[in-house]
Amino acid sequence: MEDEIVSLALTMADSPDMTQQQMDYNRGAIWAARQLLDLPQRLILRVENELHLENANSRESRLHENGEYDG
Repeated sequence: MEDEIVSLALTMADSPDMTQQQMDYNRGAIWAARQLLDLPQRLILRVENELHLENANSRESRLHENGEYDG
């Protein structure tokens, strides 16, 4: 998919007669492709953050149950 992004960018650079609408369409296609390429990493980050939050909440809950929570 990265090759397609580069291809679209080169098409835009090499086509001086491209209309504004064509340029906007290609820019949108490039943006959408980048979002798809970044999606796995964003999902991994989201799951990692949720796990950290869940662990912190679980730890805090255990401290409350044991009467050790100072906060």
